[in-house]
Parts: sequence; structure tokens; C-alpha cells
Amino acid sequence: MKVKIIILIAFLAISGQATTATADLSLEKYLLFKDDKMKKDLLIAYVIGMGEAIKYTHAMMDSYAVKAGKRSVPLFCSPGKITIRNEDYFTMLNREIKTNRNEYANDAPIALILVSGFKNTFPCK
Repeated sequence: MKVKIIILIAFLAISGQATTATADLSLEKYLLFKDDKMKKDLLIAYVIGMGEAIKYTHAMMDSYAVKAGKRSVPLFCSPGKITIRNEDYFTMLNREIKTNRNEYANDAPIALILVSGFKNTFPCK
């Protein structure tokens, strides 16, 4: 956990967002950073962290709904017990950016774009 916090702080300092007290990474900065060798490792940690958070939020929402005896509206509908690997987060994110780039402003947070990537990769029928 300490390592993740240190990586996030370093990433915020490098990205210039530390002064805004937000952990959002914009689409514009993502596109700049993904080809920057100095920032790429931090970017990888950030995207994997966002992907894991989205995946676990989805699972928790479903679990809480079942416990409450209610039906939840899922973020996405993965087909059964699928394993989502770290590289899958980048595949979903990059596909979403390529396919729907005109729908996102340069300051759109990539976390939001990644949620859309999950929804479009695993749509509910």
C-alpha cells in the first residue's frame, strides 16, 4: 500500500497535478505520457490501479445488492468468471480512445474513459 501511495505522489508531482489536489489524469496528459520513457512506469501503475478499482467496485456493487435482496444496475457485464489482466486495461482504454475520441474533451479523466471501455468491452444485453 505504501508503494502505491508513493507512486501516486510521484506521478502527481511529475504530471503537475499535485497543486490541484486531484488524482485525475486527463486524456491529454495520458496521450503525452504514454510515449514518455520517464513517465511510462508511473502511467502503467496509475492505469492498472484505476482498472483494479473499477473491477472491484463492480464486484462490490453486485455483492451489496445481493445482500440487500435487490438487483443492481451493473457497470458492465463480464461473461462469467473472466480474468482481466493488467494489459487488458490498456487495451480497453486505448480502444475506447481510438473508437470514441471525438466524445472526449482533452481534460476528460482517463478513469471515466476506462469505465466506458469496460462498458463497451463487456456490454449488458
